[in-house]
Amino acid sequence: MGVNKTFDELLSSKDISGILSILDNNSENALSNIKKYNVNTHNINDREDKILTNEKGERIGLKKQWKLPINYPKYINEISLVMLFGNPVKWNQISKKTDNAYHKFLDVLKKIRFDYAIRQCKRIAGAESESALLIHWEKEEGGLPDILAKPLSKSLGDDLYYSKDQFGRLLNFARVYNLKVGGDVKQHCDIYTKKNIYRCVKSNLGWDVNIEINLAGKIPVILFQQNTEFGDVNPLIERQEWLASTNADTNDYFSSPILKLHIDKIASMPEKNDQGKIIKLTGEGGASYLTYDSLPEGKKYEMDFLDKHILRGAFTPSIDYENIKGTSNMSGKALKQLMILAKIKADMNKEIYGAMLDRFSNLIIAIISNILDVKLKEECKKLTITHEFQEPFDEDISTLLNDLIEAKQNEIISQQSAVSLNPYVTNASEELEKIKIEKEEKVEKERAVNIFESGI
Repeated sequence: MGVNKTFDELLSSKDISGILSILDNNSENALSNIKKYNVNTHNINDREDKILTNEKGERIGLKKQWKLPINYPKYINEISLVMLFGNPVKWNQISKKTDNAYHKFLDVLKKIRFDYAIRQCKRIAGAESESALLIHWEKEEGGLPDILAKPLSKSLGDDLYYSKDQFGRLLNFARVYNLKVGGDVKQHCDIYTKKNIYRCVKSNLGWDVNIEINLAGKIPVILFQQNTEFGDVNPLIERQEWLASTNADTNDYFSSPILKLHIDKIASMPEKNDQGKIIKLTGEGGASYLTYDSLPEGKKYEMDFLDKHILRGAFTPSIDYENIKGTSNMSGKALKQLMILAKIKADMNKEIYGAMLDRFSNLIIAIISNILDVKLKEECKKLTITHEFQEPFDEDISTLLNDLIEAKQNEIISQQSAVSLNPYVTNASEELEKIKIEKEEKVEKERAVNIFESGI
């Protein structure tokens, strides 16, 4: 009977394959979701063309069967992305005397192009159900530490492995990928723990392992996991694609009118691919046309039903010409009403991504404190940062500012709250300090003018 080894025991013995076998992995599900997401791999594309035969059963040709994949998944996913990260996340400093650490935090976000990276991670997770953001540091030529962020996913060539505790906290993380080095493609595996980072390369004799100390003290990975944005309605999408494809075949067959000739006997029937089809019928002499007037009512009803419930089931508004004409004059409030379904979904997604953003800010603060700028270690210990998801549609700023002024004058909110809600202000604490200085300067100028006019 074999003995089950723990993660640490497998690490100490450099049994990388054993480690991967005990970690969770979502690659198979991600591959299935990728197939459903990309239109060129939808199931409807597997529809086979129809073999044509003559009266003797002999094959005489091939009739193309239409394969019409519809890009519902991407449309649904992009609307969800825009509603959550259409405008960048706003980061707020709520601690005091931590300005240097806070500005360093903002500099790091700019350095790693966070606003673009988080959008890419969200897009991938919405399509595949999983993605990750890896924060990597290394020394530059001058010896100073550099930092970058890399999105990870199955579609980007990564197999992600991980384990979590009962509270959903990440305990271990591994990334398996192929890398071309010196003309040879080798399999790599990077394993991250709070203490160490294991750089592993597969060789003919097993795995070569290089161990690095994890200076950050935290696993430098943010793992995003969610249900795909379109998963609940995928069966409806497949049915809609089938109806559209078979209806296209029907249109090809019946779109051209068929001439009916009334004679004593049936002389011939048209071939399916013929143009200007003629059917010769028995009866009194004469001729007329047999036409395909319109889509059957039952099929039209079903296709409309499917379109409606695909979008409703995915909490996605229908944005077509009839719905958006005239929106150039719409207020932000009116646009919100139009996008109410997407707003509901965005609020649900905030439950997932809000927690991940909290972990991200803590991770970056730890990297600043321990790697990028150790002089800020004490400030980083006191630094507290919060985040806010921004509305995807800009508010009517003049109206908002007037509301803030009125609320302040009526003593409904404080000056600090009014300043923090001002969309033109990026750092409320700095702005309040500037306002204080300007007030003091104004009082001093008024006092000097009063002294001069009084002749004292």
